[in-house]
Amino acid sequence: MLVAGAVVAAVLLFSFVDGLTGASRFTTGRPVEAELGAGAERTIYTAVNSAGSPSVLEPACQVTELASGQPVPTRPAGAVTLTLGDDVYRSLAHFEVSRDGRYRVACNAGTTTEMAVGPRLRVFRSAGRIVAAIGTGVLALALGATIIAVTAVKRHRRQKPAGGRPVP
Repeated sequence: MLVAGAVVAAVLLFSFVDGLTGASRFTTGRPVEAELGAGAERTIYTAVNSAGSPSVLEPACQVTELASGQPVPTRPAGAVTLTLGDDVYRSLAHFEVSRDGRYRVACNAGTTTEMAVGPRLRVFRSAGRIVAAIGTGVLALALGATIIAVTAVKRHRRQKPAGGRPVP
């Protein structure tokens, strides 16, 4: 039981971490393409300098469905930061695709700027996954400890006293 709980907690935690690292890096002036399924949500990130500000003025980004050439609407993103290795990025815009297909993300800023596009990070959903992973481990530990305690009590009660009869 303890091992099963630890495995489930590890799977939940690793799936959370994998969602954080699924970003593709690119630079302004060099678009990136991705195959996305209907309903997929992504965030466009821009590199920040050591002071936490964007490296340049806010890049202008466009998302296009390649098959139809139709633009995909983007909306401003909050101030979520993403760290990829030693690089820090700040969320710039979110977008959601309505159908399966190949999409291009292109950004321009006048100068070359490091960018990334990756899964949309939702604070409450992310916190929920962390709590679920920790909670599963704690629950498995509590359940395992309960099973061990009940087994010890039952064994103690079954011990035969000096008179030879088991204790009821």
